[in-house]
Formats: sequence, structure tokens, C-alpha cells
Amino acid sequence: MPTVIICDNSSVIALANNLVFHARMKHIEIDYHFISTHIKSKAVQVSHIHSEDQIVDLLTKPLSIKRFLDLRSKLTICSLDA
Repeated sequence: MPTVIICDNSSVIALANNLVFHARMKHIEIDYHFISTHIKSKAVQVSHIHSEDQIVDLLTKPLSIKRFLDLRSKLTICSLDA
């Protein structure tokens, strides 16, 4: 079963799944080849997630109370007051 990498950037997903190397990508050459090799061997699968479903935002971005509660509910964590 492959490791699934979930990403909200469609361009990155297209680039990772495009097995042709472009000269304009020279600055990401090492990372690209690492991921590309693992995608070819089916050890890694890159899939898309909508930005609004990015649970990691809970820990990385300032959020409104509503957004915080929505993301917290997706983690199945509840308030101690409940």
C-alpha cells in the first residue's frame, strides 16, 4: 500500500506526477527525482485536498473562531467544557 501525500497545490501534484524533467525545474531537481522515483515504484501516491479541508491550518495559521471550531471537529477533539 503506497504512502499517500496529500497536497492542496494542484500544480505541485501535476509536476510530481509528470515523469518528464524540465530544465526550468533545476532548483528542485533533487526533491523532484526523489518523489518521482517513489511515484514510479508506486511507493508514494500524491493526491489533492481542498484548502478548506487542510486540517494542518489549525496549527499553522491564525483562524477565526468558526474556522478553528470547524477544523477542530474534523480532528474529533472536543472542548474540556463539553
